[in-house]
Parts: sequence; structure tokens; C-alpha cells
Amino acid sequence: MGALKIILTVAVCTPLLFSAIASTAKQDNVMVEDMTEAEIVQWYEQREALYNAHYDILESLADQDLAQLLWQEERANYFRGLERMSFYAPAYNIEYQSAELSRMNDYAGTEALMNAYLDSLTALQNNFEPHCSPLGSQQALQLDEGFEFPFRYQLHYETATLANGDTLPFFDQSNPDRTYPSVVKSGDAYCILNSEQEELAPQSVSANFTAQLPAAFIEFEFSAQDLGKTLTQQGYSLTVQAWQNNRFEIYIDNPTNDAGQRFRPRDVVAEAQASNGHHLTWHATRRRPMAEVLLVDELVHDLIRRAQENDVNVDEARAELEALKRQFSQEQSNGVYFARAYNGDIDKVRVTLMIYEEGDSVIEKQLQLPVQQLVTEVPADAAVEQALAQLDITSAVYDKRISVNAEHAELSAAEMNDQIEQSNFSVFDPSSLRPGDYPKQIAWFYPPLRSDLLLNRQKRVIKTSAAMLLFLDDQGKPLIDPGIEAFYADLDGDIHYASELNFGGIEAPFMAARLDYDPELWPNRPASITGKISFVTAPNMRQVQYAIDELPSGLTFSGNRLTVDLNAFNAPEAEPMKKDPALMTDYQLMAKDEHGYLALLHKQPVYVPEEREPRYQTYYFYGQPETIEVWYPGELDIVDFTVETEL
Repeated sequence: MGALKIILTVAVCTPLLFSAIASTAKQDNVMVEDMTEAEIVQWYEQREALYNAHYDILESLADQDLAQLLWQEERANYFRGLERMSFYAPAYNIEYQSAELSRMNDYAGTEALMNAYLDSLTALQNNFEPHCSPLGSQQALQLDEGFEFPFRYQLHYETATLANGDTLPFFDQSNPDRTYPSVVKSGDAYCILNSEQEELAPQSVSANFTAQLPAAFIEFEFSAQDLGKTLTQQGYSLTVQAWQNNRFEIYIDNPTNDAGQRFRPRDVVAEAQASNGHHLTWHATRRRPMAEVLLVDELVHDLIRRAQENDVNVDEARAELEALKRQFSQEQSNGVYFARAYNGDIDKVRVTLMIYEEGDSVIEKQLQLPVQQLVTEVPADAAVEQALAQLDITSAVYDKRISVNAEHAELSAAEMNDQIEQSNFSVFDPSSLRPGDYPKQIAWFYPPLRSDLLLNRQKRVIKTSAAMLLFLDDQGKPLIDPGIEAFYADLDGDIHYASELNFGGIEAPFMAARLDYDPELWPNRPASITGKISFVTAPNMRQVQYAIDELPSGLTFSGNRLTVDLNAFNAPEAEPMKKDPALMTDYQLMAKDEHGYLALLHKQPVYVPEEREPRYQTYYFYGQPETIEVWYPGELDIVDFTVETEL
């Protein structure tokens, strides 16, 4: 059964995942109630062993059609089970984002939003795209949208037209029928392929856009206090079936039997807020009830047993599997099961239903996007404003980066105590850790601030902070890391300290620092931590605003383009702290109209011949700004954040 060998994958369940299951198993009716951590590990090991045993059984069956059918179901359901396990992971990481539907407030209505989206579609030619090299080309089209369209829609790029009228069809890289010349999508790049190995210059791109706009929006807001309640709005009901720290499960009942009104995945938008008011990112979504996995497991394993006994054929097995799936669909009826887990503990949730009515017309538009090309080099004596590219002006699209629109520019020492979040995490099975790993972690998360655009949040922590954290025993007496003694005893030895403070390269975007430690490595088990972590802050950050016709020396504006003469525009230094390019940037340039900060369409450095560094920097914005703001970090400061934590 060679095909099975190709698709067999051995799954790995990490200690992090085991701990997550252990902490939540009692709330999950998929698991047996009152399972201990050890029992959960045993459950996983037994399920993995059964998975591998079923592979061996199916490989040996004489009826390979039946074997393939059962293996596909066993494999798919096995991984669905593991995905649900990860759904129950605790909020180890805290991560924020802008409200998902905030862009709805930028335009007069859904049609205005659609028109702004269509107007934001742009095509640029790029003659040096490294992602196209494996396909034998460096030419590409950069096809951008100002924002993600939030409603039901499809956008298909069809052809690129050359100056002589010839067209290049669009293909996906995996399409074996692609021709030359053509435009082939590879990742995010649209590579221009030509067997003649000559450069092509498309003049326009044709695209087909279809969409439906919601007839209405229905909103539900709920929190932990609504657990078990059914909320009703305009005939639609939402039942909060489960709520646990960073996740929830709900069932939405659709009052109509019309199939055209059944919800698609994009029709249900869930936005969760933390207690500090920030919106949280999510890491897992489930759209099928968790009990289904157990029922599928039960049927598939029974079918495998019967297959061994030659008591079922492929048609009978398929019929039983399809009958179970029909049962699931009937139980769902016209309702929607929806569950989501977030990166952070939830305070409240808003669910928005997009209602599409029967007979809603499908909007279809055939688009022609002009292909524009940016200037990357100008003569040293050129009239720069005339020599640079002028991109078409689009509708306004607003900058939704969370730091741009943050309430605070920076935190004071007092605000840090309220705004910095702490997360404690334990891996319960140290024997499964790799050498050098730590079983316990404490992480500190810095909130989104406007100064994030000037300071690297992962460089905010001063390195000496590690020496300012002190472990205490249960009597409040300081503990000395035995790794320090080992270091002085053998300066060249391989030392494993009992704790380690990490910062600077942490993958979590809002994690400022993480303390890893192993309580078993101390002479006495630590009971608490005291000390401080020192943060670099920008309390003197300035946002200086200029009208576009009154810009300072070195800045010029034309159309939707801001040009910076890097030799003429001078930003004040952030003194007296030593300047560190990895920590801070000299300034940020922002464009603004009467409604808010405009999103950046494209940023392009411009060179003059025989100079290694760019002479100019150009910024193209969506819309037309009325003012330009220059954000400066100002004089920096170091603020100590007090740490007092029971372990």
C-alpha cells in the first residue's frame, strides 16, 4: 500500500501542548472528566500508538480501496483531534491588533467602502524580484490592495496587456497548463515569464471583481457573565455555550430555512477585547462541535475492526461515513457552531453577523489597472520633482496599525504598573524538555504605544535587568543561582544557569522580556521573585505637524508623493542617550487628512549614479493628505518597572 507510506506523518505533541490540555481537560467533554496530567500524556501516547497500528493494519488489507478510504478518514480525524488540543492551550502569549471591522467607520456605507477598495487596487512593475529567480525571471508585477475586503467577494486577475496589444495570461505556479509568455503567481509575487528571455513591459492588468454587500449587520456583545445564556437580536439568537479565560464557544441560530442565508465563514466576525480595552489576535478557530471527532473516531475504528474480519466492503463503509456526516449536518441545521481561542485572556466579545438576503444581486465589475513604474535612480543634477514617478491618486485608505492609533505615546512609571501584562506559564513534564530548556516561564508584555514607531519594543529592556531580579525562598531569603558559582569555578565550562532573562530576539511582538527558570536547580525551591526591569522610554516624543505647502527644508510634496532629500532634511538627535540604530529611528513621517492617518501605498529609495546610499526617499500615500507629521523620539529615559511575583 505504497500510497499510504507517502502520506504518513508522525505528529509531535509538545510539552507546552500537554500542559495546555491538562489545565483545561475538565472543561472539555471530549476528554474524560477528571483526567490528570499524566493521564493526558497517556491518552496522547495511546492515540498515537493506535494511529500507527491502524496504518499497519490497513497496509495489510487485501481490499486497498477500502484501506485508502479508511486511512484518509483516520488520518484526517487524528489531526483534527490534535488541532482541538491546541485550541485549549492557555494564553501563553498576549498579542493585540486593531478592531477587525474598524474600517467600516471610515466610509459612508458598504458601497462607499467597496468603491474605496476598488480604487485602492494598484499595479506596479518590478524588474528585480528575487522570488521569481527560481522560475527563470526577475520581472514581476506588484499587485496591491489598500485593505482586505470584508464582505463576500472574489478578485481574479486575468491578463496583462503589452504596448502592442498582446496579452499575457495569469496562471498559478502549480498549473501544468501554463504557457509562455505569461504571468505566474509564486507566493505573493506575480512573475513575468518569457521564453525569449527579454524584458516585457505590461501596460495594464485586467481583473474581474464580483461581490455581494450585506443587507444588514447584527451585533451581539457578551462576556463571562453570559455563560449559558441565549441572546436574541432581530430574530437571530446566540447561545454562549462555553467560556474559559482566552476562549469561548457559541451557537448561532438562523431563523430562516433559506439556504441562501446560511452563514459562510466570513459572515461571522468575532472581535475580543482584553480588560485593558485592546483587541486581541486569535490563534485557533473551530467551526464544528468537538464531539464530532469522538463519534468519527468511534465509527472509523469500528470499520477498521470489521475490515480486518472481512465484514465490510468499501461501498458499505463509505455509506456509513456519509450517513454520519449527514447526521452532523442535520444537527447543525441552519445554525452555526463557532469557537475561537485568543492570544490573551478575554474580557468581552462582540460578534457581528453579516446578513445577506435572498435575491441580493451580485455586483460584477471588469477592471483595468494601469501598470505604473517607480523611478529608482535620477541624475545628480536632475530637477527631482519632475524626474520622479507620479503614481495615480487613489481613494483615502487609513492606517490601521495599532501603534499609529494608540491612546498613549509612552508610559510613565505609574502607568507601567497598570499597563504591562504578566503571564506565568509552566510545562508540567520536565522529562520531555530538551537539554537547556526551562520548565517555567514568566513573560512581560508591553502595550501598543505610538512610540513603538520610533523605538524597537524588543530592544526596550536594558541588559542589566537580569542582574536586578532576585529569587527568594519561602522565608524571603535571597537565593544565589548555582550557575554563578559554577562559572567562577570553571570559566571555560558549559554552564546551565537556574534562570535566564531573554529579550531582544523574542518572536512574540508584544513580549518585552521573558524569564525562564528551573526551580529544581536552586539549592532551595524559590517561592517568589523581586526586583526590577529597566525599560527605555520616549517620554519626550514629539509629533510636529506641517501643512503640505509649508514643509521644512528637505521635504517636498506633490500629488500623493512625499519626497525626502536625505542630505537636506535634518532630524534632531535623541541625546544624551547613546544612539543605537537597533533601538531607535531618527523620525517617522506620517500623512493625515481630516479623518485620520493615511496608509502608505509604497516607499521607494532613489539613488543618484555612483553613490552607494540613497539620496532621496519617496513615500506614496493612499488619498491626498492635508498635513504631514514628523514624529521624533525626543530625549529618551530609563524607567524601572517593579517586579514582585509569587511563584
